[in-house]
Amino acid sequence: MTTGSTEAASARRTAQPTAPQHGSRRSVAPLFGVVVIAAFLTAQALGVSDEPAADASAADAVAYWSDHADKEMLISTLFAVSSAALIVFGVALRDALRELGGGVDRLASIAWAGTVVAATGIMTIVSITFTAADTAGSVAPEVTQTLSALNQDFFFPMAAGFALMLIASGSAATRLRGLSRWFGWGSIVLGVTLFTPAGLVGYYATPVWVLVVSLAMYRRPAGSRLVLRAAEQEAT
Repeated sequence: MTTGSTEAASARRTAQPTAPQHGSRRSVAPLFGVVVIAAFLTAQALGVSDEPAADASAADAVAYWSDHADKEMLISTLFAVSSAALIVFGVALRDALRELGGGVDRLASIAWAGTVVAATGIMTIVSITFTAADTAGSVAPEVTQTLSALNQDFFFPMAAGFALMLIASGSAATRLRGLSRWFGWGSIVLGVTLFTPAGLVGYYATPVWVLVVSLAMYRRPAGSRLVLRAAEQEAT
C-alpha cells in the first residue's frame, strides 16, 4: 500500500463518527428559537393588534397608551426577551450551516448577521413602545402621538434582518446535500415577501420558520458533520 493510500484510509477512519462520550450533552442553543416563538405568541395573545394606527390623532394616541400602559410595557419586555433569544438562535443557525460544509460559510455568516439586524430592529421598536406607554399623560400629547406613529411604522430594520436570515439560509439549503431544496426555495420566497405588500404574511410565517428550524437543528443526529465529510472523502 502506498503512502498516499495509507493517509487516505487514515483520513477516512478519522472522519467516521464515534460514539458520543459519556456525559456529553446536546447543545440547547437551537432551542432559543422556541423561546423566540413563546415570547412572540404570548405578546400577540395580549393584543398587539389593538394599538392605534400610525395616523391616529394625538388624543386617541394618549388615550390608548394611558389606558394600556401596563399591558404594553409587558409586551415590550416579552419582545425584548425574544430579540435576545433570536441572536442566540442565529449563532446556532450559523454554526449548523457551517458544519454541513458545501462552501456556504459566507451565507451562514449573512444568516447570522440577519438575526442580529432583526433583533436590533425589534429592540428599537419595543423601546419606543415602552417609552410611549411609560410617558403617556406625562408628556405633551404630540410626543405620545409621535412615539405611537414610530411604533407602527418603524419596521424596516426588522424586515431587512429577517429577509437576510431567510434568503441566506434558503440559498445555503439549495446548495447542501441532506437539506430540502423545496424548503430552501420556500425560505427565499418568504424572505422576499417581507419587502412586498404581502409582508404581513411573512411577518407571521417567519416565527413558524424559526420554530421548525430550531427543532430540526436540536434533533440533528450527533456526528452528522463527520458523516458528510466521510461521504465526501469516499467520493473523491
